Amino acid sequence: MVRPDLTRSQMLLGAFNNAVSAVLIAAALMAILRRFVMGKPLSVHGLAHLMLAPACMLTWYAAVIIGIGIRNGSLGTGFNVAPFPAGALVWQTFQGFFVYTAAAAVSYAIHFAQENARLRASLRALDTRVAESATDETRPSRILVKDGAELRTIDLDDIVAVRARDDTVEILTGPRNYTARSTLTQFATRLPETFIRVHRSSVVNLNMIHSAEPAGDGRLSLHLTGGHTLTTSRAGARLIRDRIS
Repeated sequence: MVRPDLTRSQMLLGAFNNAVSAVLIAAALMAILRRFVMGKPLSVHGLAHLMLAPACMLTWYAAVIIGIGIRNGSLGTGFNVAPFPAGALVWQTFQGFFVYTAAAAVSYAIHFAQENARLRASLRALDTRVAESATDETRPSRILVKDGAELRTIDLDDIVAVRARDDTVEILTGPRNYTARSTLTQFATRLPETFIRVHRSSVVNLNMIHSAEPAGDGRLSLHLTGGHTLTTSRAGARLIRDRIS
């Protein structure tokens, strides 16, 4: 307390003045630290704290002195406020140091949290690029299928479509068809992005579609290389339209 004869209302006004000025000074301090200090070398941090800490304490002390003048009704007649007694001055200085430390700690916490979020986002993007690159590099350009008693390789670019047949798949190419023992879902993982699953039982190579026409109920009838024709589901038709547009 500055004076022992303060009324209850004066005490409340003093506390309000103290708290509001502390919040405003802390907000300004945090803005300065984040704008001019964060991300700089350690030497800049040290110099900034040596300058800002006493400035924070003195600014708050001056704000409280002015607030006391306003509280005492001297705004219209001029300020006539005596400095704090020694004990109160020491306590105010300690509070100023605490406010500065708290504001700086919050600023560093926000800064490091934001940097951590940026780093995590960069790592996720890098992981995605690495996974996509690895998928492109490891996916073969040819597959091996059984042709009667023989094994034959087929270029993926030559495949027109793949249809499910019980526990096998039928691979449609220009010259002829082949059969492989696999589910359609398993086989589709070996195909590049030019292949779209247009039906639960068929996958089509977009590069092999000559034309498409409505087949009713939102479906499409696809006319493919080699005279093949497949009908899509409604979901498959939407995928075709999305890829074409």
